[in-house]
Amino acid sequence: MAIIHSCFKCVSWQKAVFVTVIYLLIMGIIIVSNLESIGIESSGYRNILASIIVSFMYAASLGFTLLVILSAIWGQYIKLRFSGDFYASYDKVGMVVVIAVMTVTAIGCFVIDRLELV
Repeated sequence: MAIIHSCFKCVSWQKAVFVTVIYLLIMGIIIVSNLESIGIESSGYRNILASIIVSFMYAASLGFTLLVILSAIWGQYIKLRFSGDFYASYDKVGMVVVIAVMTVTAIGCFVIDRLELV
């Protein structure tokens, strides 16, 4: 993504939407192929520390994906089209959104993981 990011500028919202969709498709293909390659059946028992680590890993991967979308793709468009003050507020709001989504994801994954084991 870093190589591709250096080669394009999102000068229109249409291009930003297109690049976002392509990025999400690529990430989806990677996630599905990783899930299919694991193929390990769980014994149904996982300790609480493993549940916490897995929850943080899910939250981190979602946070990274959102950061790429909000900063690398849409940040370019916002920076080109709007004022510096608007971009600064967009950046702050984006970080709040990423942190909130990561927190909800970590808590949700932990709760779901613990409920499935009961």
